[in-house]
This record gives sequence, structure tokens and C-alpha cells, in this order.
Amino acid sequence: MSVVLKKEGKIRVLILLFIILIILAVITVAITHNVTLPINVTVTPDLQNILSKNPKLATIVNNQSIDTEYIRDYLKVYNSFSDILYQNIIAGNSAKVTLTVGNKENNIRGFEINGKRYVVHLIACDINYGQCMFRINGIPTGGIKVHNQEAGFDLDNTYRVETDSVTFDYCGTKRFCNLHFEAYDIVNVTVMPK
Repeated sequence: MSVVLKKEGKIRVLILLFIILIILAVITVAITHNVTLPINVTVTPDLQNILSKNPKLATIVNNQSIDTEYIRDYLKVYNSFSDILYQNIIAGNSAKVTLTVGNKENNIRGFEINGKRYVVHLIACDINYGQCMFRINGIPTGGIKVHNQEAGFDLDNTYRVETDSVTFDYCGTKRFCNLHFEAYDIVNVTVMPK
């Protein structure tokens, strides 16, 4: 059994399909559009325990709460970063640090900005994509590329983190180097006002 449509019927079907396509596009844009909503944080007992060890730790980073089960577990592993030194950044100033990851780990730095503490934790770098991944107070940043203004990560409404330079698979002055066992990545990061 086959259905034969006249010319008018074909046009109606095409118009109907076009309308459905437009509706789906509008719905998709509405769903995927990044809307920033204010977050009200109620302090759960688990988060209260974390904050008791590090009371100045910022609970909202880039409009995201650190009060999720995964991030709370992450902060417990690192003792809520209560045992690291925090560099105080005076309002309007920047701070530059060098982090390493790989076979030489020096990948955690703390900053205190406007009375709130932020911990920048370099997780890994990917030479193929030319980017590095961080966690800030436990919240994943995604890949941050070098000198890419859009790929920086906002700490709050006034400060952000950007990657200045990355040296991938660094082996120092060695003539021969086993990339798997000896190399590491060197990342220069700036915490700067927006």
C-alpha cells in the first residue's frame, strides 16, 4: 500500500515539517542556554564539618556550590585544604604562580581574596588539546587553554583564573628523557581581577 500525495499535500507536509523543526530548535536553545541563577546555600552538616576545618573557604565558586556529595568527598580527601598556606591578594592586585603536574607534583596553591579562600588545584594537562584542567575548591573548571580570555575560570564576580603559559612534557636539561617516568608539565597561572 503506497500513499501518493498531490502537489498541495506535499507542500503541506513540508510546511508542517519545517514548523516542527523550528519548534525543536527553539526548545533546544532554551534548554542549552546558560542561565546564571543566584544560588542560596544552606549549610548542610557535611558542609559545616568542612567549613569548621577551613571557615574562610569560599562555598560558591563561579556561581556553583561546593555542597555536593562528590565535592564534599574531594574536600575530605584533602582535609578541606586547611593545612596549606594562602597567599593574600589585596583588592585590585594579581598573583602569578607556577604549578607542576606529572612526575613532579607541585599542583596546589591557595589564595585569599576579600576574606574568602580559593584553592587552585592543577589536575592534569593535555598536550593534544593544549589545555589544562583544574579544580577550584573542588569544582572542576574544564579545560583552560593558554591565553584564551573566554577559557578562564571565574572565582567570583571580581576575580578569575587564567593560564599564562604551559610547557608540556618538560624534562629539564636532560638529553634523553622518558616522557612517561620523568616528564612533567609546567603551568604558569594568574589569579587576576576581571
